[in-house]
Amino acid sequence: MAAALDVVDRMRKEGVEIDVMGYNSLVAGFCRAGQVDAAWAIVETMKVDGLHPNVVTYTTFIGEYCTRKDIQEAFNFALVDGLGRDGRFLEAYALFREMVKIGVVPNHVTYCTLIDSLAKAQRGNVSLALLGEMVSRGVAMDLVVHTALMDWFGKQGKIDEANTIFQHALLNNLTPNHVTYTVLIDAHCKTGYIDRAEQVLSHMEEKSGQEAALDVYDDMSRQGVEMNSFVVDSLVNGLIKNGKMEEAESLFKDMSSRGMLLDHVNYTTLIDGLFKTGNMPAAFRVGQELMERNLLPDAAVYNVFINCLYMLGKFKEAKSFVAEMRNSGLEPDQVTYNTMITAHCREGKTHKALKLLDEMNRRSIQPNLITYTILVAGLLKAGDVEKAKYLLNGMTSAGFTPTFMTHRRLLQACSESRRVDVVLEIHEWMMNSGLHADLLVYNTLVHVLCYHGMTRKATVVLDEMSKRGIAPDSITFNALILGHCKSGHIDNAFGIYAQMLQQGLSPNIATFNTLLGGLESAGRIGEADTVLSEMKNVGLEPNNLTYDILVSGFAKKSNKVEAVRLYCEMLNIYEVEGCITLLMSLHPTLTVASMAALAELNVVNHESTFGDVADG
Repeated sequence: MAAALDVVDRMRKEGVEIDVMGYNSLVAGFCRAGQVDAAWAIVETMKVDGLHPNVVTYTTFIGEYCTRKDIQEAFNFALVDGLGRDGRFLEAYALFREMVKIGVVPNHVTYCTLIDSLAKAQRGNVSLALLGEMVSRGVAMDLVVHTALMDWFGKQGKIDEANTIFQHALLNNLTPNHVTYTVLIDAHCKTGYIDRAEQVLSHMEEKSGQEAALDVYDDMSRQGVEMNSFVVDSLVNGLIKNGKMEEAESLFKDMSSRGMLLDHVNYTTLIDGLFKTGNMPAAFRVGQELMERNLLPDAAVYNVFINCLYMLGKFKEAKSFVAEMRNSGLEPDQVTYNTMITAHCREGKTHKALKLLDEMNRRSIQPNLITYTILVAGLLKAGDVEKAKYLLNGMTSAGFTPTFMTHRRLLQACSESRRVDVVLEIHEWMMNSGLHADLLVYNTLVHVLCYHGMTRKATVVLDEMSKRGIAPDSITFNALILGHCKSGHIDNAFGIYAQMLQQGLSPNIATFNTLLGGLESAGRIGEADTVLSEMKNVGLEPNNLTYDILVSGFAKKSNKVEAVRLYCEMLNIYEVEGCITLLMSLHPTLTVASMAALAELNVVNHESTFGDVADG
């Protein structure tokens, strides 16, 4: 080994610059001489010099091990102690394939090392291919491989696949550890599947799931699974998202009382949830507890308080927190400023929002795309189109490219403003900036135009979509139908409906309710039978809104008998004694003739809809 280092030192003293190829030559020389330890010393020196061994380097070692008849050790040594450990997973995979080609049969260690490494590097598809190969060769999977694959599937949002891997581990008598549980709990909670998180921990035992997240916690405690702040944050987050704030607080307090060292993330999650449910006193109490535990609030904690106070309209209190943040030695960051800018734009105080942008620049805090989107949307909503355009140009000059989300947000802002006429101008600017609109953007544009009665312009947009190869969907056509109905162009609405069918799109209940609403508004409710017939032909049943439209329409046409018949059909109530007397007492405006016609219908009162019947 010393000889190897001496060689490198002599070369350096003579001014020879050694690259990867040079090191590989040295490695090859020592391996040929049978001095493997010296060759590995060269590799370590190579790393110190900032160079990375490559496949050639490790193949050289493999050749030497093969000479010694220890092929498998050579293979594993290169993968485990070499490329895999250095985080160079794709090179490790390439080496793996080379060795398989020359007849080396990978063993359990080889497969598990490579699958685990690739999954952690988010190369899960390659891991899955290796898994299939591993199973076909009859090589057993260990818990590390199962957990790595569960983690990858969870991060991809593929919860069913993650659960399948978990069940496979159980079937192979592998005992999940706290890492396995943490991975699955986090995946389920983040996707809102609290009930399924509980099922994982109860080994597929079906439960009611009413207190799912707390049961998960209890199961883990009973099974002696080690808890950590990551698990707690996943559970608390899941409970909050599912509206179970009391359970989240209870779990948090329980973990704290057990002496677990909760961190800033745990506290921030709970404080944010408490604020969003309007429980300010509890949020401040948790913040006080954080400080009592000598966990000084960080920027994330302050940002939660500032954001929630602004959302509650408490500007004075929010500003005091910004001042306190600075006094504690922390500077407001992008998140802080974006929060303040959002609050001022929401209140229509765009001049203050623009001052904050100037302040960001003075303090060398780089605005991001979110900052510009908030400001431009705020200016458009306030009707200050020229300033909005100026800022849009500033955004592109700063190197920011608008996204589809930016595009949609600005179109929506135009809809909410006093200058909805500029919506197409903003759309054109976005398209000219190099952004290619997707279906969601076009649907937003069509909706905005139709909502404001600009159906002709919306039809032009439909043609633009066709030219760009973007096929409209049922949402696009529903918006157009609604626009024509709102404008009183009911025949045009039916024309759009026919076009929708010609393109092979299936109407939904919203389509039919919109058409019925158009007929009702136009005083043509008598034509509703055709719409109802088509609705039933496509397998749709009327819902409450359908009946409300029909009842209201027939009542306005003074057809009270049909209105009440439909009302009774909606409620599906029969043989109700005394209902006629009840109707007369509640709505004496019904005529005797109407009551006689209703005598066989047995109806009961339903205030919102029945009011239309009686007043018609």
